[in-house]
Amino acid sequence: MPGNFLKLIEHLTFTEYQQIAGPDWPSFETIKTGNNIPEFIIDELTQMLVVPPPPVVRVNYVEFYITNVCNMTCGDCRSFNNFNFKGHYEFDEAMYQAWADRADVESYNILGGEPLLHPRLTQWVEGTRRLWPRAFAKIDTNGTHIAKVKNLHQLLVDNQYSLCINMHNPGKRQELWQDIALAFGPCEPVDRLDPRIHFNRTDSVALSNRSDMSEYLLTEQGLTLEIRPTTAFQPTPASSTNWKQLVDGAGTAESIYLGDAERSHKTCVGKTCHVMRDGKFYKCALVATLPEFLQQKKIQWPDERLYQYQPLTADNFTYEGYQQMQNTIPQCAFCLSGTVDTVSISLSDIKRKKSILL
Repeated sequence: MPGNFLKLIEHLTFTEYQQIAGPDWPSFETIKTGNNIPEFIIDELTQMLVVPPPPVVRVNYVEFYITNVCNMTCGDCRSFNNFNFKGHYEFDEAMYQAWADRADVESYNILGGEPLLHPRLTQWVEGTRRLWPRAFAKIDTNGTHIAKVKNLHQLLVDNQYSLCINMHNPGKRQELWQDIALAFGPCEPVDRLDPRIHFNRTDSVALSNRSDMSEYLLTEQGLTLEIRPTTAFQPTPASSTNWKQLVDGAGTAESIYLGDAERSHKTCVGKTCHVMRDGKFYKCALVATLPEFLQQKKIQWPDERLYQYQPLTADNFTYEGYQQMQNTIPQCAFCLSGTVDTVSISLSDIKRKKSILL
């Protein structure tokens, strides 16, 4: 018996069946069991009871997090990639097709870690473009591998991407410009409002997220490069928790941040930077990456709320669920909110006691 047929008759009522059943059809009780039903009746009922697909939800912005791996150790990295965090995520066509059936993505970003270190970056670029052909798309990179990825320029041009290079080390500016020339050839400096630069469907949103200090270049093939000075990230749990000592296993007393969730959310610049990781949709990078990071490093976070967060999947994605992602979540208490409230705790307690802060 086809599984989709069983789903169709699950909510079929006796009155509804009386109205559509023919004189030679089985009893209502037999139909509800789904057993020994003639094929012609299955076909007719399937046509009559076909359930319309759920409505497509317009999603403003998604960050496709494709790798934990990074070749830099920037302080306050919001996804903990500065601590030898391992693992790539693969582009699963069927899994993301399910998302494309449910979400009309206006703008998306491929990042990590360092996305150019993913050995199958091409699959991500081409695959996401096939599924969301009208979306504004870009890759965020630290720029150290732009001249090392084969055919990167053509890949981005063919799939109508832009590239944002976060220049974390101003002292390497000359080397970066040399790599840009090597990877992309001659480039023309342009203003960010140049009509040749492609932004997403809501230009004001795209522009408001860009620093006034960014520089823009246009390659001869029409690829937009944004050079963005980024010497520091927004404060994260790393700002008040000594992750280096935790990861190294020093065993000294530590401070774990536990603040006010509402206050943290109000001041957070990444509260709408929702993250798609391994086919699941998360509020932010913290809840998307911290549990796996802690598992890799064999560290037990002392507040169970971290592990209680449930991301959305394509199967349960709705407009209401997407709207709720804009709200404060209990895990916001793990991020800085201006006033630093901390709880001192030993390394052994962090690893062994799961409910010490509950």
